[in-house]
Amino acid sequence: MAAIAVRLFDLLAPHHGLSEKYRKLLHLAALLHDAGRVYGAEGHEHSGAAMVLYHRRLPLSPRQRRAIAYLVRFHRGPVPSVISQKQILQRGDQHQKLRLLLGILRASDAVDSRRLRPPTIIIKRTARKLRITCLVHEELAEARRRLGGPGKFKLLETALGLVVRLRIKPAAP
Repeated sequence: MAAIAVRLFDLLAPHHGLSEKYRKLLHLAALLHDAGRVYGAEGHEHSGAAMVLYHRRLPLSPRQRRAIAYLVRFHRGPVPSVISQKQILQRGDQHQKLRLLLGILRASDAVDSRRLRPPTIIIKRTARKLRITCLVHEELAEARRRLGGPGKFKLLETALGLVVRLRIKPAAP
């Protein structure tokens, strides 16, 4: 998923204008987003965020730690409200920029599934649209059920003013 997230970040650079430091934060968050699964799948976003916040072996500044914990915590589930963001983030933590990164992370997570063989992903951007095509090896119905969960693209659409369209097609044999 980290490769997808970084690719989306790069492709959307003309829209978001974020610096390399945000690309690195996104990459780290994508690598760590499911770390909490060591304690079980249920609520792994909570345990993963706690791991990032309190595991001091990760060489991160306090601001980086909060940013990555925020991204890990909200990579799934409801889009965070301003109040819930403040459970992790502090004043000066660039809430809007991190919310945009969260939109990219959630979109990346939508096209990544542990239960399917990794699809070939084709991403195309136009002025107002982002089209993501997943070429899958499994039954289309199963792939559609597993990929592109409801609401996974909403935050990205809102943050960038883009329409995101996911297409799932069979891969060539």
